[in-house]
Amino acid sequence: MEQMVCFGASERLARLLPPEIQGGGTGFWALCAISGDGIDQMLDRPLRCKTLLTPGGVFSSHWQAEQVVSYGLDRRCTLTLSSLEKPVLCVQRRLDTPLGTLEEQELPLCGHWERFSAAAQLLLSGVWLLGRGYLPFSPEARR
Repeated sequence: MEQMVCFGASERLARLLPPEIQGGGTGFWALCAISGDGIDQMLDRPLRCKTLLTPGGVFSSHWQAEQVVSYGLDRRCTLTLSSLEKPVLCVQRRLDTPLGTLEEQELPLCGHWERFSAAAQLLLSGVWLLGRGYLPFSPEARR
């Protein structure tokens, strides 16, 4: 399994990330995710990764990534929610995942997702989709 890292995730969210994800370090990562709370600590640090998952509109000249995926409620973000009442993840452009290419689509976030804020839903779903190629807690998980 390729190395993944998430900067700034709360303990509560970190428990729901894939178990192989790390909480920090340096090197080249297959996936580097940054939470909204992790932005300040990361802006001046160099990052090198295949895929960077970052809150919408945030990027640093210190970061290098083959694929940048933004998340947030802005319609320009790669990952956004098309519904907040019953959360639906909207993938707004083609993405590379470990299981191949993920096309533009909408994916209902069922079950446990509703108890999290929109930002947390987007961070968690982005890490799972980009790191593992599927969403946990959904009927389609591990197809």
